[in-house]
Amino acid sequence: MGVDFLYLVRRTFKRRWDRGREDFIRPNLFSGQPAGQPRTVLMAIRYGALVAPGEELLLRPSGNALAAYSRDNVAVGECESPPADVMTAIRQHGGAAIGLPVKVHDLSQTADVAVQ
Repeated sequence: MGVDFLYLVRRTFKRRWDRGREDFIRPNLFSGQPAGQPRTVLMAIRYGALVAPGEELLLRPSGNALAAYSRDNVAVGECESPPADVMTAIRQHGGAAIGLPVKVHDLSQTADVAVQ
């Protein structure tokens, strides 16, 4: 059980490592979020609130919803049903996150907010 064993089973190990590498690089439904793309949520903007793309918002859990606050601590919007993984990630990392509006939809008074 030493160097001789490694020489005997080297092809098997190499074959298994190659199979594992192929499984890792092949995307599938359970591979998670692609790197470099932030998670976004759809936020309903409150009546009278002004939200601009790129403006930093503070996102905090409020019950089962996600509330968004501007720099001067005024509530500007709310996401009624955010994804569960976003909510657990925010709760596990201090209960707050920064959100950047990517696109503001004026007609529906909603905004796509990237969670960072």
